Amino acid sequence: MCLILRKELLRAQNSKKKKIRRRWWTRLWIVRRNLYGASECLLKELAVKDPDSYQNHLRMNNQQFTELLRKETPFIQKQNTNMRETLHARLKLQIALQFLASVRNAIYEALQDYIKESAQYHYGMAKIQNDF
Repeated sequence: MCLILRKELLRAQNSKKKKIRRRWWTRLWIVRRNLYGASECLLKELAVKDPDSYQNHLRMNNQQFTELLRKETPFIQKQNTNMRETLHARLKLQIALQFLASVRNAIYEALQDYIKESAQYHYGMAKIQNDF
């Protein structure tokens, strides 16, 4: 009887020691992000085929974006590690610009009844955009 009980205890311990194997470490759609993501497909197509939509999306045209990316890349690009590749500076900048554009619109829409913009404001903004 004791022998049977001991065998059952050993079998129970061995079954607990077995690791549950993961089916995948990274989801497949995350791996394919560099091939089919919005940065690789949508924004590149918009820059070539529909510059107005590109400018609406990032609030700047492709030349301005490229210049800003050139200036900011040394500050926002990180090094790859053994564990994973870093996000490219282009993608980080696109995410930041899209976020800032959407936040500005949301704040403006929420407060538009309280905001009064003068003609000088519009003139100044137009000058800033043209000089950029």
